Amino acid sequence: MIDFPASPSEGQIFNAPGGPQYVYSNGAWRMSAPIVGAVVMTVVTTSATYTKPAGLKFLEVTCFGGGGGGGGTAAPGAGLGAVGAAGNSGAKAQSVLASADIGATEAMTVGSGGYGGGAASGGPGSVTSFGALVSAAGGAGGPLFSASAGVRFAGPNSSSTQSAAGQLRGWTCASGSGHCSAAGSGVGSMAANGGSNELGGYGVSGLQTGGAAAANTGGGGGGTLATSGTGACTGGAGGSGVIILKEYF
Repeated sequence: MIDFPASPSEGQIFNAPGGPQYVYSNGAWRMSAPIVGAVVMTVVTTSATYTKPAGLKFLEVTCFGGGGGGGGTAAPGAGLGAVGAAGNSGAKAQSVLASADIGATEAMTVGSGGYGGGAASGGPGSVTSFGALVSAAGGAGGPLFSASAGVRFAGPNSSSTQSAAGQLRGWTCASGSGHCSAAGSGVGSMAANGGSNELGGYGVSGLQTGGAAAANTGGGGGGTLATSGTGACTGGAGGSGVIILKEYF
């Protein structure tokens, strides 16, 4: 048991005999950050195996799950219009891990983006993970909405998912909303942009084909808008996920 100084003042430093340094902050002794000699940052864009290097003190792991694909639309009949919702973005998960908490090797899985739907709902993005220590959820795909002669509204997929593992476990982000005006007219109609996270890269809405999200961002694929003059439309693909590593030596 560490014998801390009595009646400490805010910001007081204490070096434990043979142990770490502590600082007194907000009414408690807290272990201060270790002095590091180097920091190495690596962006992992494809699945791989992490091998723990010699001399590692801490590892900061940030994961973004794959984004969901946008929904497509079948070719509407005369006077009809249809919309396909955009995909949700992948979620974020993050941890700062001590070297002792990391295995000699850890599997790194970069989640794939969901496929864009062709006259169907978009596919979900998949999970991005660092072993069993950090796991970021993939975004849901955008649903398909049937053609209508009236106003057809395409809201985002209501399925928001929290990341499964990590000290910080974020949620997937919903896409924008779209609508098709009455009588299938493209005038005043709007397709939906994909869901976005802090990396951006979402797919924009479109006719015939929704915009694909940028790779390794976890952005959602763009939604679609179809009228009797456009034919069928395919939703945009979701962006693949990414892992960002910061090694502290």
